[in-house]
Amino acid sequence: MRLTLKVKLGAAFATVVLLAAGGMIAGILNLGGLAANVDKIVHQDWVKARLANHIMDMANDNSRANLELVFADSDTRREALRTRIAANVVAITAAFEELAPLVQHPEGKLRFEAMQQARKPYVAAFAEIERYVTAGDQEQAMHAASATLIPALTGFIAAIDSFVTFQSDLVEESGRHADEVYQAGVTTMLVLLAIATAAAVAVAFWIVLSITRAVSSALGLASAVAAGDLNVSASVKSNDEIKDLIDALNLMVRKLREVLGEVTAATRNVAAGSQEMSAAAEQLSQGAVEQSSSTEEASASVEQMTANTRQNADC
Repeated sequence: MRLTLKVKLGAAFATVVLLAAGGMIAGILNLGGLAANVDKIVHQDWVKARLANHIMDMANDNSRANLELVFADSDTRREALRTRIAANVVAITAAFEELAPLVQHPEGKLRFEAMQQARKPYVAAFAEIERYVTAGDQEQAMHAASATLIPALTGFIAAIDSFVTFQSDLVEESGRHADEVYQAGVTTMLVLLAIATAAAVAVAFWIVLSITRAVSSALGLASAVAAGDLNVSASVKSNDEIKDLIDALNLMVRKLREVLGEVTAATRNVAAGSQEMSAAAEQLSQGAVEQSSSTEEASASVEQMTANTRQNADC
């Protein structure tokens, strides 16, 4: 494949862009994972812990209300306490219903089930106290509060506390995981940045080196030709537009060498022709001299004949 300068520059640019895009994609994916962890903490783990704590608060308030119910000295007070207890029961039930679909972890489900089971004797203790209070048996109501309600409350609170502790651990684990995701994202982006930088520097060095070598070779060729040496040639290892330029320069020098050879041969031929013309002119000159001598001899002979004729006429 012919690696032209356009291909080299395009490949270098594409490499840097792809690595940058890879870094951005990796960053987006890690941010997505981080967002998922934060969403889990905010909308699941923290909500579960909040609901469990709300159940605990309502349970404690109901326990206080039941104890107050035992010692209430008027129907109005007792009715107000019953209303308060009923409202707390509704709130606790609603919290359990909201909490149930959020619990997905197997261990969390076990602890949630333990909370539900611990609530049953707690609710039964309420009913027992209410029965004694309604009957006006304060002594039995007090005994039920101490013997039944308080132990049931203790067990219920312990189950809730166990669930809350587990959810707190999940929140901490999610936080650690979010930090790991963040660190992994930073590391990935830094690695990709380093790779992109190294690739860009390497490709730039490769392109610049190939161009400078070719230009140096072309400069050497031009300097040699300027000095009168037409037997030189330039060479380059690349296969691009720079090579085309070097090949054109080599062809130009070769054509100059051929033209110079032809001019030299023509000059030699002209010199040989001049020598031949000089020899011919010399021969012509010699012939003219000889012809002149012959003419003089002929003239002398004619004069001699004329003189002889005159002598013969006189006689």
